[in-house]
Amino acid sequence: MPDDRHPLRRVIVFLLLTLGVILAAHTVQIWTWAAVFMLISDLPDFGTSFYFTTVTYTTLGYGDIVLGEGARIVATFCAITGLLTFGISTAFLIGVLSKVLPDRFSEH
Repeated sequence: MPDDRHPLRRVIVFLLLTLGVILAAHTVQIWTWAAVFMLISDLPDFGTSFYFTTVTYTTLGYGDIVLGEGARIVATFCAITGLLTFGISTAFLIGVLSKVLPDRFSEH
């Protein structure tokens, strides 16, 4: 028999774990792109590469760091990947919320 003494606590813990998985997935992607930019471009250090990748991945695009001609197309793919991944993360989170809190999402 399941323990339903603290159903809200279980929902909160589950949602926090879900957000943690989403955050970890984005972090892995950003670090991977940063390593790629270190290999293919002339960025001076990993910190700069990480900063450029984060700004590009989130499609913020400050423009304070500009890559050489050969690496620009890769930066475009980084931005597209970030945009699509944020969309997928949002859809996944809404799907989880609709399963965990079905009364909030049902039509009356």
